[in-house]
Amino acid sequence: MTLLKTLAFTLVAGSALVSGAFAMEPMMMKDGQAMVVMPDGKSMMMESDMKMMDMAMKNATPVSEGMIFFMQDGKLMMTKDVKMEDGKMMSESMMMMNK
Repeated sequence: MTLLKTLAFTLVAGSALVSGAFAMEPMMMKDGQAMVVMPDGKSMMMESDMKMMDMAMKNATPVSEGMIFFMQDGKLMMTKDVKMEDGKMMSESMMMMNK
């Protein structure tokens, strides 16, 4: 999976995984911003110039569905945000647990 695709998935799912007081507040990115997420769970946000964004777009793919990222046994894992048996999305159920 390309780094940019991972970044895109992270943006969609990021708000579902933020704990504590931030659990219910979505993270929003502006044009020209990028998020890097490493396999150990470290992440960083940065501003980027048009030249760098154009280069990144060469391997980019649009995000078509919500993704959830989580740490398990020291590994960064991801899964699709799916509808559960109770009809709620998994991300919604995760946020309810943080209330």
